[in-house]
Amino acid sequence: DPELTAPSHPHCAARASRSPRFPAGNVVVEAIFSWPGIGELLVNAAITRDYPVLQFGVITVAAAVIVINALTDIAYAYADPRIRLGKG
Repeated sequence: DPELTAPSHPHCAARASRSPRFPAGNVVVEAIFSWPGIGELLVNAAITRDYPVLQFGVITVAAAVIVINALTDIAYAYADPRIRLGKG
């Protein structure tokens, strides 16, 4: 049964599963090199309780993760012809 087999391209799945960790990496890199960026903005928003900025950051990161996972699914369909994009 093709639905129960392991993915034919595990490197795509591995890269997509790491996508939620990118913002955490941004915070660390920005802190080490003193670069201003989205990570520093979100940390400062959390410290100062600037909820609108924090909400925007969380929604933006969530949208990026959703887009990355959708692109991974599309890449699966192109890489493995047994996988079909469609209804049902």
